[in-house]
Amino acid sequence: MTPGATPTPPGEHAGPGAGTQTRPAPGEGPRPGTVTAAGAVVWRTGPAGLEVLLVHSPRHDEWSWPKGKLHDGETLPECAVREIAEETGLTAVLGRPLPPVEYLLPDGRPKRVAYWAAEPVSASDHPTDPEEIDGTAWVGAEQARRMLPHPGQGAPLDALDDLARQGYADTRPMVVVRHADALHRREWSGADRDRPITAQGWREAAALARLLACWRPTRLVSSTSRRCVDTVAGYAEATGLVLHTDPVLSEEGFTAHPDGIRGWVATLIEGPEPSLVCTHRPVLAVLMHELAGHLAGTPTGAVPDRDPFLRPGEVLAAHITGAGADPKVVAVERHHPVVTT
Repeated sequence: MTPGATPTPPGEHAGPGAGTQTRPAPGEGPRPGTVTAAGAVVWRTGPAGLEVLLVHSPRHDEWSWPKGKLHDGETLPECAVREIAEETGLTAVLGRPLPPVEYLLPDGRPKRVAYWAAEPVSASDHPTDPEEIDGTAWVGAEQARRMLPHPGQGAPLDALDDLARQGYADTRPMVVVRHADALHRREWSGADRDRPITAQGWREAAALARLLACWRPTRLVSSTSRRCVDTVAGYAEATGLVLHTDPVLSEEGFTAHPDGIRGWVATLIEGPEPSLVCTHRPVLAVLMHELAGHLAGTPTGAVPDRDPFLRPGEVLAAHITGAGADPKVVAVERHHPVVTT
């Protein structure tokens, strides 16, 4: 079914995987033995307002969000982006996290699906496996609620619909990365700015390139230190984007001018472009403080407020609405790349 079609909702029935679906409490992790999956509410603004993309499963004869189980070597954001591509044919970029959905499988195991808001960045709409997904449909929020067979599946939509009404659905990311695992200072006799990442660090950097593609930052800035540049150079090369370096983000620059980072971070938070910054633990203290100063209401997630703030190679994505003088951080998420040998 082509985008824009208005299909007749399938009959209400309990197909495979049916069960009680709930929204876990904020911060609540999956229970032991939980099957983990990820998906997205892909959205756009249509003539009548919010439109979302549903996919149709011929096996179960029901509509749902694009979603699927986590593969080995994947993070949840990567899983969500892959499932969107496989089930809709669209390339999408993730926005803010949405409420997860948890339910019981027929064999009694719990399943938890993490969801994101996502916006398409390509026009193609052709599912790759028609035996799994044989149709897609762009519909309004109310139509989507009627088409979804299980009430609990509406939690991510309800959240997105509410955000859209407030003008907070459209966000841009500021992605913060702590450099990958580096050689210890006592094992390096050269200048600290030249200290390299380890073999483990290179594996983290390769995995980071895949993870960062979920948010597609386009303004890339790094500390001048080798360990930071090498951490995000793979993403820059994969996208063809220019990686800029700034000494204010280095440990040496921060020590010499500790107040210089504040104004610099403000330009990223207030700017309109999706951004990426790779830096060091001492700099993260100020950077996180500046992000926390722009939190709006009760955001999803939290800005870390204690050392070491992020682990080596870890990513924090802050989702920001508004630009100029009044930006707001409305959601925060953290991920560590999955390293495969």
